[in-house]
Amino acid sequence: PDSCIIILSASGSTPTNNDYLYVDNLNFNGTVAGVTELNNNSTLLIHNNPVIDNLSIDLNELKSQNVTINIFDIQGKIVKSVLWNSSTSLVSIPVAELGKGRYIIKAEAGNTILSGSFIKQ
Repeated sequence: PDSCIIILSASGSTPTNNDYLYVDNLNFNGTVAGVTELNNNSTLLIHNNPVIDNLSIDLNELKSQNVTINIFDIQGKIVKSVLWNSSTSLVSIPVAELGKGRYIIKAEAGNTILSGSFIKQ
């Protein structure tokens, strides 16, 4: 099945009160079989962004669970997949082999999905 992750982000990394992000004419074609909305606590904490060699993410919310971590290129293709099942919350993922650019990262454990983006230098 096809899936899509849409992340709407303002230009700043720290939104403040009274900031706005407007989205207009967001259209989808085809049949929608199910829509999953992520809650407000669904953002991955990425500690070294932009990254050169190793991406560090905080999975404290998913600690002590089996977590599937997928990294997607800008076209939505999975370029790296990692299975993580440690009791520690800080994960280091080697990304030196990835080309320069923006990537989306998704961590999934059970019904919980955390996502974020990073820039590879």
